[in-house]
Formats: sequence, structure tokens, C-alpha cells
Amino acid sequence: MAPVDDGGRYKFRVWDNYGYVVVCYDRCRAHRDVDHIAGYPRYLDSVAHLDGSFDQDDEAADEIIRYVLEAEAYDGPSLIIAYSHCIAHGIDMSKGMEHQTNLVNSGLWPLYRFNPALAAEGKNPFKLDSKPPKQSVKDFITTETRFNMLFKSKPDEATRLMNMSQEHVNMRQKYYRQLEELYAAITVPEVEESATAASAE
Repeated sequence: MAPVDDGGRYKFRVWDNYGYVVVCYDRCRAHRDVDHIAGYPRYLDSVAHLDGSFDQDDEAADEIIRYVLEAEAYDGPSLIIAYSHCIAHGIDMSKGMEHQTNLVNSGLWPLYRFNPALAAEGKNPFKLDSKPPKQSVKDFITTETRFNMLFKSKPDEATRLMNMSQEHVNMRQKYYRQLEELYAAITVPEVEESATAASAE
């Protein structure tokens, strides 16, 4: 984690490589969502997942820069969480961006943003950028040597954990979609109702 003090408006940048989810002895838990641990969305006010999975073109680069500038400009603490592939995962590092794209497509790494400043403009402050999963958790994790080792040494346990991961992904997808709908319901309609009332007057 790299905190940046911007005149009291703390900016946090977290590079998450999912490294600690490999260690599992007598008890296992789902991957910890850093944004929720930090208090999201109550006082960590601008949240973005930037994983580098966008196509490497000018439009994608502009989009990534826009997200970073949005977090930096917010008048309050902000958090950027970026996925970082690692050689310890047992992948072809020359295909890191492709691997990250597959990670997002599996639903293990949802992309979203939360900018409270948009609520004041009558816009939805929460935006789920990633689309519904295109592949299963199993299809993704079996591309990494670290997980394949577990399937070879403890196949039953590996299968159990994989199923838990898939259930967690399904739950998070529903949660983020509902969160997006909830924020739309409590922010956008208020502006529309005010505009209607003003027109009537």
C-alpha cells in the first residue's frame, strides 16, 4: 500500500497480487476485499480497480488515466486497487495482460468505481465497469501452476475450495449489481423529481 498525503486528502494505492490466498492450513477464507476492510463506501470515497486488462490502445490508456485523475482530484481520501500478476503464480509473464483479462472475465476481479461527488450532480456514484463473467473460476485458476499443484497434492480439498471460490464470485456479482441499482435509486430519481417540481411551478 502506498499512501500519499495530499494536504490531508489521503490517497491510497494498493497493488494486490492475490498472494496470500494460496496459504491455507486448518481454515480457509475467501479473498479479502480491501475496499470493504477500509470502510467502503462510508469514508473511503473514491474506489477504482485498475488491473491493466484493457486493450493496449490510446482510448484505453486515456480511460486508465481518467480513473487515476478522478481519484486524485476527489476532495477526500481515495483508494485505487490494482491487480498485479506475479511470477509466483506460475504463469507466462510475457502474457501478463492477457492473464489479467482472463481474471476479470472469470469474475474473480470485478472492476468498479465509486465517486461520491457524482451524487451531488444527480448521477449514480457507483459504476460496475466489468461485464458478467465469461468463464468459470475453474477455467481461470487451472492456468496457474500454484493452484494446479494443490489439485495434484489434494484434489478433494482443491475442488472444495474451487467451488467455494465460484460461490463467492457469484455472490459478489449479485452484490455489486444490486449496489449499482441501489445508488441509482437513491440519487438519480431525486434530481428528476426536483426538475419535475420546478417545471410545474
